[in-house]
Amino acid sequence: MDNRQNGSLALKEKLLAKTPDFEVWLVRGKQVRAKHIEFVEGGHDYVYDWLPKNEIWIDDALHPSEFSAVMIHEIYERGLMKQGVPYSKAHKRANLVELRVRRNPGTTQKSLTKHGFKNYWCTKCKEYHSYTDKNKLYEKHIKYNHNN
Repeated sequence: MDNRQNGSLALKEKLLAKTPDFEVWLVRGKQVRAKHIEFVEGGHDYVYDWLPKNEIWIDDALHPSEFSAVMIHEIYERGLMKQGVPYSKAHKRANLVELRVRRNPGTTQKSLTKHGFKNYWCTKCKEYHSYTDKNKLYEKHIKYNHNN
């Protein structure tokens, strides 16, 4: 097992999304910070050498309504760094994308999709869903009487 994987399973709460390039995990932020004080809100393997490869971590201390904005930041920043953009520039550009989404929440899904993330946060059942499962989700939402 890669050294980056050692102990990381105990820190993970829930897999929020998976793409061919990376996984997004909700993690126990307080426990992560006990070992890595620099971890705040989220991070990825191109910034933190201790984080497992191809993973993005989102801090469980965030309110679920903030998950998408932080994910957009981390996904965009990681994508830029993967292309060779230095962290300082990638972080500044990711901050701008995150700020735009926070100011205009209606652009969240468009930004997530644009940056390689095909899932959305359902405010009714508090879960992430893939747009490819829309028919199944429609039935689930009717069953639980909550359309999104």
